[in-house]
Amino acid sequence: MEINKLSKMLVSDKQVLKQWILEETGAKTEHLFFERQGSFLWSNSRAENATMILLRTQSDGVVVTQKKENGYLAIPLGKTKPENVSDFVCISPNGHKGTVLKSDPLMVKSVSTFLPGERFLIQPSCECKGEMLYGRQASSVAMLQLAISLMKACCVTENPVTVAYVNESIAGTEETLRLIVTEKPERLVVCSAASEDAMFLQGNGPALVIKDGNGVVTAEFRKEMEDAAKECELALSYFIGKEDASFAKMYLAAKNNRYGGLYLAVKEKNSSLEEISFKDVEKTRTLLLKYLTNFAIITK
Repeated sequence: MEINKLSKMLVSDKQVLKQWILEETGAKTEHLFFERQGSFLWSNSRAENATMILLRTQSDGVVVTQKKENGYLAIPLGKTKPENVSDFVCISPNGHKGTVLKSDPLMVKSVSTFLPGERFLIQPSCECKGEMLYGRQASSVAMLQLAISLMKACCVTENPVTVAYVNESIAGTEETLRLIVTEKPERLVVCSAASEDAMFLQGNGPALVIKDGNGVVTAEFRKEMEDAAKECELALSYFIGKEDASFAKMYLAAKNNRYGGLYLAVKEKNSSLEEISFKDVEKTRTLLLKYLTNFAIITK
């Protein structure tokens, strides 16, 4: 899948993104939903007994707060660092463009008129070198690639499957929680990127989350995912740490005994020098499809 195309899609408006997804995956229009900006959901049934793969990402960006004479005051989105957005073009889901000035506080300059609270993402800038993807928002690009490849494979089953993608820089963590509560999946797998550490290295495939902060995966989920890994001859890594404060909230929102997460290792997370392994993306796809084969009868 072309990296430049993926990068453009991250900051495209809803209609352009929708048409591209339909062309790439072969999905039916009635199975694809855009309920809020920054997220989409594909489901072949929206049944409450579906297996749901939820991919979460956070892109660099800013939110404008107040109009001034020389532009708009802005603050960083989420974990965005001010130095990662200064002097870059930013784009809103509405198609508005501006330039983030190198100033303190941050300012956005544009000929367009913005509303307070409007959010803008920085255009991703990535390049491939061998099996690695480097650059600004590499992890977001990788997560979108994973979402599309999963949807393409899942289109062949009639069993209830849901694939959701949420860019929390635009939609917010509340959209992730809302989707979980609304869809009520029987099984929920949450995938996101986490900072590499000594026990969680790139190239080893996804890490099965055992505990993140106050959130703990269920024993049933752990066994099911470990069984799937054995079947596809994949050696799982394990994650125990405090990467994501929302992990426990998602567990509570799921309200079932089949909930867990997979993390992909990223170097220099939330910087312009992010680095993520395509090998890890492919291993995650393989593991998830095996997991779905066990419970949703995916045929490829």
